[in-house]
Amino acid sequence: MALTNVVTQVVDHGLCSGCGVCVGVCPSSALDMCTLANGDLAAYCVDKCSEHCDLCLRVCPFANGLYDPRQDNVNLYGPKAQSAATFQEHIGWQRCCFVGFSQVENRRSRGASGGLVTWCLEALLTNGLVDKVTVVRLAPQSSGSLFEFKAAQSVEEIREAAGSVYHPVAISDLLREMVAEPDTRWAVVGVPCLCAAVRRATARLPRLQQSVRYILGLACGMLQNTMYTEMLLAKSGTCLTDIAQIIYRHKSPDGPANDYGFIATNREEKGSASLRYMSLPYFLGRNAYFRYNACNYCKDVFAEVADACFMDAWLPEYATDPQGTSLVVVRTEALEKLLLAGVAADDLQLDRIAPERVVLSQQSQVRRKQELLRARLPRENEAGPEVVSASWQERFDWWLQRATQYRSKRAWDRYGRGYGRFAFWVAMGDLATFQVIFTKVMPWLMSRPRRVMRKMANIFGHIRNRL
Repeated sequence: MALTNVVTQVVDHGLCSGCGVCVGVCPSSALDMCTLANGDLAAYCVDKCSEHCDLCLRVCPFANGLYDPRQDNVNLYGPKAQSAATFQEHIGWQRCCFVGFSQVENRRSRGASGGLVTWCLEALLTNGLVDKVTVVRLAPQSSGSLFEFKAAQSVEEIREAAGSVYHPVAISDLLREMVAEPDTRWAVVGVPCLCAAVRRATARLPRLQQSVRYILGLACGMLQNTMYTEMLLAKSGTCLTDIAQIIYRHKSPDGPANDYGFIATNREEKGSASLRYMSLPYFLGRNAYFRYNACNYCKDVFAEVADACFMDAWLPEYATDPQGTSLVVVRTEALEKLLLAGVAADDLQLDRIAPERVVLSQQSQVRRKQELLRARLPRENEAGPEVVSASWQERFDWWLQRATQYRSKRAWDRYGRGYGRFAFWVAMGDLATFQVIFTKVMPWLMSRPRRVMRKMANIFGHIRNRL
């Protein structure tokens, strides 16, 4: 009988999200992480697995093909777990929601959104609630990876790592440390699939449950693999092997909150020109270039198994502030008290906000990841009747994104890395043209139906008269 593990059941089916939790908890050290030729960070076998061990499959959110966090959310934060819990259809069970930012300007300007994640990690550490927190930083060149998870034990280390990183990173090495030292208290930060895998691991490993005291989530709208950063570096003219710093979200002092830029600095301290988010980065993300396939089968937008979930306040009243504003969904009493203590100490500017407003701020991701699952699943595996049917435009968009997702990885591997960006775009020419028409030309035509019809009638009338 063939041996089944996370490689045969998840990686080989293109459903690995690269979190590295399975590698970190493998009791026989039979798994490791590597970057595949298509740019995905994924697990692979370095040794033979035990025939009676299935721990890697038990911790993987995608072991069953589709990740739905709701049952775990109910068990962790539902009415049986805490009396003050309230339910929202897209968020799940939670205690309350806040909108605001850190009052410390340096923390807010360097951190993502309004700096609430940075503040929360600092508060957990300085109040003695944890001994270490996980952060993501540039890795040494010798490691073979661009970024890595690191343990931060001071406020300075947390602030140095502040800011978003849009690059796959495995937490496997730190998990081994957590299991080996259960008396060390940790706070873990990550996207929903990583939070889910860590939560499942803590439920099965008592030593890890003793170590991981807080899990903080980041709202997710689907991930790109390592090729996303390679493309942005190539566009900015910075060599991948000579990177000293990468800032994915350099805030503009004059523009709106989403007017941030991508900046890379080489080891000679020469920085690239800012690559505005609404140009190439947005186009790549919106149209599924280099996207992880697992993201197409994940319903979790708001990290439903995390003690709190942080995100940008993409609402009209907050989006114009160039410094950024954070939204946070709080699911535990301890974190609610921690945030309110920050308000009392004038560290935070926070207001309560309705959960429905939080959902509205991430509406496009909710629509794509939760409501449109029917368009992405085979008919025999379609989600329940509560899932909204997709329009023909959304079905066509899914077909286009799926084709782009697969071809972009092959095209960058075969042409982009060897011959440059121009060769890559030649290989993607037909799909890229469809995307420009579908995302820019079609909305313009649909917003001006009468004017367009009148123009078309005039053109056809002119042609008829000439004939």
